[in-house]
Amino acid sequence: MATDTLDVYRRAMYGIAEAIASTRERRRAKLEEIATSVRAWMLRELRPRPGDTVLELAAGVGETGFEAAAQPAPA
Repeated sequence: MATDTLDVYRRAMYGIAEAIASTRERRRAKLEEIATSVRAWMLRELRPRPGDTVLELAAGVGETGFEAAAQPAPA
């Protein structure tokens, strides 16, 4: 019975993912519009240096972490 329940759940989650997939890019563009200034502020305040370890939580697809990793080393 547990396997049947799990299969039903998986099919339901797949159906939901398929239903929202077509709106993903529009939603992502809106999120980026909102998040860009917040990300810039966070990185400015963080000022990561070479060798620092940065833990990014609730990262979405990781834009902030990737930007932090690409920061140039201080002169």
